[in-house]
Amino acid sequence: MIDPLLLPRYSKLATLRMYHALGAERLPLAKALMLRALQLLCQGALLALTLWAIQQLAVGATLGAQEILLISLAMAILLLAQYLLCLYALKITFDATQKVCRQLRDTLFTHLKTLPLGFFQNRDSGDLGNLFSVDLEMIEAFLTDGLANAMQGLLIPLLVLCYLLYLNPMLAFAMILSLLAAVPVLLTINSILGKLAAQRQDLQADAASRIVEFAIGAKVMRAFGAKNLFQDKFDRALDDFCDVSLQLVARLGYPMALFTTVALIGVPMTYLGIALMWGSHEGRNLIVVVFLLFALYGPIRAVLAAAELFRLASASLDRLWDVWSTAPMSSPSSPSRPEGHEIEFKDVCFSYCENQTVLNGLSCRIPAGSMTAIVGASGSGKSTLLKLLSGAYQAQHGQITIGGFDLASIPSRDLADLMSIVPQDVRLFSGTISENISLSYREPNAANLREAADMAQATQFIEALPKGFDTSIGENGAGLSGGERQRLTIARAILKDSPIVILDEASSAIDPLNQQAFQRVFQTLRGKKTLVVVTHRLETIVDADQILVLESAPDGACIAERGCHATLLAQNGLYAHLFQQRTPATEWKITANEFGETHETM
Repeated sequence: MIDPLLLPRYSKLATLRMYHALGAERLPLAKALMLRALQLLCQGALLALTLWAIQQLAVGATLGAQEILLISLAMAILLLAQYLLCLYALKITFDATQKVCRQLRDTLFTHLKTLPLGFFQNRDSGDLGNLFSVDLEMIEAFLTDGLANAMQGLLIPLLVLCYLLYLNPMLAFAMILSLLAAVPVLLTINSILGKLAAQRQDLQADAASRIVEFAIGAKVMRAFGAKNLFQDKFDRALDDFCDVSLQLVARLGYPMALFTTVALIGVPMTYLGIALMWGSHEGRNLIVVVFLLFALYGPIRAVLAAAELFRLASASLDRLWDVWSTAPMSSPSSPSRPEGHEIEFKDVCFSYCENQTVLNGLSCRIPAGSMTAIVGASGSGKSTLLKLLSGAYQAQHGQITIGGFDLASIPSRDLADLMSIVPQDVRLFSGTISENISLSYREPNAANLREAADMAQATQFIEALPKGFDTSIGENGAGLSGGERQRLTIARAILKDSPIVILDEASSAIDPLNQQAFQRVFQTLRGKKTLVVVTHRLETIVDADQILVLESAPDGACIAERGCHATLLAQNGLYAHLFQQRTPATEWKITANEFGETHETM
């Protein structure tokens, strides 16, 4: 596997990046290129043999039966050699390319697993999917086709030059001058490709992200009749991609034509000058020059094709480099694993971006085995506090400890073992109910699964499914209600059996009939686990050991009140105000008067 930590050393030069990305497959690919070179030598020998026969016929020579037989046999051998060499080179190239792309995918996936959760919240899922598909396919295309084109574009002109040196040094010198004159044009093409290729790959990824966004949001789109909005966003992304692709063709058209013209025009012009100054050459030499011109045109086009593929592959590799250059979660130099599970925030400050502080000087203590609820208005930093506790983000100032040990000193794997998290955004995976509940449990048995489902109040609806716990569900629980999906994630967290359980709005999709049962989950876990609960449903946390009330402020949120439910109500402060607002809201109902008109009552 490629070590991402070594990649930044090669980050400045595209050729070195590509070379390093090949890893252990450099030697097989070099071997395949050598086979390609031998194939081209056979092709050159076949062309030389053909030209020799034409020259003999042009001067009136007669080829005997034996000579014709030998020429035919040599041609057959050269053609067979070309076929076998090409076949073997293709096999080696294909095998090596697949291994390189497999290594790149493994390296990318392994590196993604080490990145903080904040990285994924700032990237489109379609963009990440594009890295594994389109971008790596572009690299694969360069390794399978681009390298072969480059070898052909370099070796055939070299063979032609050698033959011309033998035939007429002046013509060889003219060809060298014309090729050198075309180099600045090639560099210009390379520069244009470098800029547009990166833009093209980014826009292609954006179009893919819009497709994923559409697939994920299909239900919302239909519910709100927003099909046109999604269609417009997708159309704009496709238009941008098509525009930059057309720019790529349009801006390369003239330079490519100029490169071909400059590269080819030197030979006939110089040949004409030599013919005028020193007399006409023999007809056979003129025939040879014409053949060589045609033989040279294809390789020049191959060089341009290879340059285009290389730049597109380099742009894709740059996108991979952007991910690899993201620092993984730091591994503590002196790792520690706390035995206690008391949580403490000490003067914690955090902001997602400059000049926008979310939490400012937050300090609190969450005793082990207690239930602590975090409440507050929307945007007061409740979920941010949980993200800091789970290690998704790191505080810019202050300290967070578990069992007296700094969070930064606890390895990420150990931190994950310490916590079971029920996030606000429910995420289920394609598979059975059992597989989704036992996501972090290696070998669950039926008793463990049922016990976790019972505690999460999920058993009743699971057993009503066609195959019970063995029922397969689609991506993100397609076919299940919001409350059912949420209860499965709660069962997953319970089965994990971590000492700290974090619930971020875990009761938001629980219906009133199951609310009391859900409160019993808290009662069951209380004293056994350290519970940290974020919720807007204040009636579910009235039995919490302590309630932290966050309040937004221009310079960042802080804890405005703390205490148990009764104490905070007696203070008649922010919590009491939130609770009084919440209680009437839960009692609203819609009634109809005698005229059939509806109105709200309490």
